[in-house]
Amino acid sequence: MKIPFFNQGSKEFTRRALQAKYIFLFLMILFLKHSIAQTEITTDSTTSTAEAATTPDKNEKEQNSQQPGKALKKYEILSNRITDDSIAQSNAIYEIYKLVTDVTKKLADDSIARAASKQGPSKNVSKPAANQNGKIETTQRSAATFDAGQVFSTFKFVGTQSNTENYTYNVTNSYSLGYQHLITNELFYRVNVGLRHAGASLLFDGVNYNWAIQYFDANVGVGYMLNLWKIKPYLSASPYFGYMLKATQSIGSVNYDLKQNKSLKTTDFGLFVSPGVKLIVSNYVSFYAEYKYILGLQSIETSTTQKTYNRGFSLNLGIAITIEN
Repeated sequence: MKIPFFNQGSKEFTRRALQAKYIFLFLMILFLKHSIAQTEITTDSTTSTAEAATTPDKNEKEQNSQQPGKALKKYEILSNRITDDSIAQSNAIYEIYKLVTDVTKKLADDSIARAASKQGPSKNVSKPAANQNGKIETTQRSAATFDAGQVFSTFKFVGTQSNTENYTYNVTNSYSLGYQHLITNELFYRVNVGLRHAGASLLFDGVNYNWAIQYFDANVGVGYMLNLWKIKPYLSASPYFGYMLKATQSIGSVNYDLKQNKSLKTTDFGLFVSPGVKLIVSNYVSFYAEYKYILGLQSIETSTTQKTYNRGFSLNLGIAITIEN
């Protein structure tokens, strides 16, 4: 049987120990021979009265001379047994080492596998991933939105005496809260509620006329987004319904409450057409800017002889907070 490399030291140690034992035995043999020689000299110089006792001394000498041979034979037997036992022990230690090594490696591999399964696939939240066509996949799937805008509001007047060309814009403001959800990577729908100011100004016969109206708006729409880069242009169309909260008319320095005297309808409906662009800052926040065209489709006057429609546009800036990616 081949001895493993790490047991060669044990075999070498055993061999050197045997050499030392042989040297010790050789010295013992020399010592015994010297003792026997001294005993023979002492026996020859004894008196005749001691000759009767020489027979047992000779027997004892023969017995002693046989002792080194027996000791050497016994030593060889013991040495062979020790050597065989050492080799067996070395082989046993090597087998135990192999077993421990295999078990340790298996436990380490199992631990690494469990850690990898718990960790799962890595996710990069700082940079959106792109598919083969370069389209960003990890964009805002659902988001809550808030925007504010500068409204440029006017009227479209239809009647027996049309003064449409003399209407000027009222510069007001609007605010909106909303929800936006991507149906696909390009198609989305949006829901918004908010406040919008409307109205117009007119200079007629040297007199200033001004209308100021405030609506609570609700609108639902669909849109299409070019979902190619971090900057995403889009276009949406949203039918709206507005409920009039208040309305006043100023003629010179005189003010009239149009809601109270029921000169205007309390409701309005129409369409918002909104081209815009969205900037993805992270998977959690994006900003957008849009132009919103206001197309009123219902006359806001109660009179049947003339009709007035809300018109205008707004420039909006907003923020979208991710609900779901």
